[in-house]
Amino acid sequence: MHLEDVSYINAQKFDPNGWAAGKYSDPKLKRTNPLLFDSSGNPLYDTNWQKSQRRMQFLTTTTYHLPGGDDKTSYGLYLGYRDEEGIIKSSYLNRFSGRVVFDSQMKKWLKVGEV
Repeated sequence: MHLEDVSYINAQKFDPNGWAAGKYSDPKLKRTNPLLFDSSGNPLYDTNWQKSQRRMQFLTTTTYHLPGGDDKTSYGLYLGYRDEEGIIKSSYLNRFSGRVVFDSQMKKWLKVGEV
């Protein structure tokens, strides 16, 4: 049974006023195109729409780390790029990221940093 047929049957139960007023028509009456339906109103084709819209996911991640410093100061530059194709054919993600860090031991008891 098609979802459309189930909806039609449920309309009588969940909208009795609309049903009585003739708001709903039997979906089987609309299935008359011989290129799409047989003489009983059953579809000639069975398309798996999820399969037709999905694909293998590919992901590329690139990162660069440029650290440096000496015994009192350290710094770093971190860059990243992500190229991701989603499992749905029209979905994707391109993301750039960056981070700069800096730490300095100003005094024996004082360390200053920035992220």
